[in-house]
Amino acid sequence: MNATDPISSTKPTFALLTALLLAPLVALAGDRNSVPPGTRSLRPVVRRFAATLILAGSFLGANAAERGFTVAKDDSRWQIIAPSGKAVFLIGMNHLNDGSPADVGRRAYLDVADQRLRDWGLNNLGYGAPAELRGQMPFLLETRFTTGSQFDEAGKFRYVDVFDAAFQTEVRRKVREVCAASRDHPNLIGYYWTDTPRWDITLARRLRGDDWVSTLRRLPSTAAGKRAYVDFLRERYDNDPARFTRAYGHAIASFDDLLLYDFREFDRDTPAGQADDRAFLGRIAAELYRVTGEAYRAHAPGRLIFGERYKLRDHPDEVLREAAKWIDVLSIQPGPSVGPRPGPGTDESEFDRAEFDRLHQLTGKPILICDHRLSYRRPEFPVTLWHQFATEQEAFDATRRFTLAAAARPYVIGYQHCQYRDSFSPERGNMLKPGLVRADGTVGAVFDVGLPGLNKELAETHARSR
Repeated sequence: MNATDPISSTKPTFALLTALLLAPLVALAGDRNSVPPGTRSLRPVVRRFAATLILAGSFLGANAAERGFTVAKDDSRWQIIAPSGKAVFLIGMNHLNDGSPADVGRRAYLDVADQRLRDWGLNNLGYGAPAELRGQMPFLLETRFTTGSQFDEAGKFRYVDVFDAAFQTEVRRKVREVCAASRDHPNLIGYYWTDTPRWDITLARRLRGDDWVSTLRRLPSTAAGKRAYVDFLRERYDNDPARFTRAYGHAIASFDDLLLYDFREFDRDTPAGQADDRAFLGRIAAELYRVTGEAYRAHAPGRLIFGERYKLRDHPDEVLREAAKWIDVLSIQPGPSVGPRPGPGTDESEFDRAEFDRLHQLTGKPILICDHRLSYRRPEFPVTLWHQFATEQEAFDATRRFTLAAAARPYVIGYQHCQYRDSFSPERGNMLKPGLVRADGTVGAVFDVGLPGLNKELAETHARSR
């Protein structure tokens, strides 16, 4: 597919005209001696204004709101196509909206952050994008629909009944309101759903002591999820109680009897039980994604859907097959682990080409590395989220290896950094969620100097991928 916008292919692009018109302003803003002394305080404002218009021109062009961002395949390479028609490798920064330091005003904090992102060569705000910056740089918008994320605290983690009419009504309401407020924004790249849902049954039982299938089959007999589970078993065993009895070793007279059980006494680890649980997990995903996907298609037709942000290896195939029917891009987060313990953190320190290739083949979708970071040891913060290296240089070198390996795969359409500023969590074992910017506003020298070249190299690497 030709990435050139047919509108701009017959005349100068908006980006080119903007750049030509604003070049004197950019030069003026950057030349200390050319600015009258009384107006030098305006230099940063002029520079940001000019840079914003040039970036907007390269992304948007004419009639941006009508076209929006799309995804396309050129030969064997997948690409995000900006409204201008330009092919873009997404390189963004998540969690910018985590907050500003107490001793700095929010506007000043965001102005500095905006300039840093541009200096580093980033082209989007990822998710958690401040509303104040959405007019200056493309962004992704997230909406949470379920309460079963890996980051939910024990008291807040809960599997919902996706078959329940009230839940489905609430999903449709959320989608309608979110889309009404955002679908016409020219800088909107697309929509995310829930962050890192805990789908995998084995992982969920080990880490949470429960799983989505077990939760629904324990519901009262009148619950929609319980009835959906019993109807699933009735269908799976051809409405033959004897077949079910042989599979589970538990005699029933009819499938309606199962509505009265909470299934705690059933052996869920038999081959039949494990296969049935995986299959019904697919039914849960199918219902959740159908309701959510239909709502987005109704209220934001044509907008890109990035779906749930799956933690790598917590996305059973049964779930991904259902997601693929409704999403445009598969969003994967490699990691995080907590460093320096409990393990090697290989998911975030090494790009698993074989697994990512498999996920692409399974879903047929391009993949966004939607959140990723590598940390390094700081004496004041011995425990960090993301795999921890001994030095900043080692962390940067590993980041470079990971990102270049990802960008070389023709189906990877972008990489999103986590995160902009440090976030410290005393309630999580005094753990630091490291950002590129420290809490005191300083930036690690290695990343600060190395990111512009690396981000340029990522885009060039993907442009050569086949």
